[in-house]
Amino acid sequence: MVDWHSQLVQQQCFEAIIILVWLSVGSVVREQINTAYFDWQIIAGRRERKWAQAVYLLAKVSWWVYIALVVVLVYTFNEVDCNHIM
Repeated sequence: MVDWHSQLVQQQCFEAIIILVWLSVGSVVREQINTAYFDWQIIAGRRERKWAQAVYLLAKVSWWVYIALVVVLVYTFNEVDCNHIM
């Protein structure tokens, strides 16, 4: 059986989570780069604007907020007290 309270096991789990987080961040950044030209055409007015594109651009902005929060939480040096935050 795995001893989930072992420091070694917890460190291995943490490292695995960090790898998954960076894979997630990488896929989001790649998608943002691939669609940047299309987004710029909407913002610059070269494409006809529709109401659904406002939702699309809001989702794109929320992805960048997600990326920023993930990077901050991955690189935090102090333990996050979730009970105090909520």
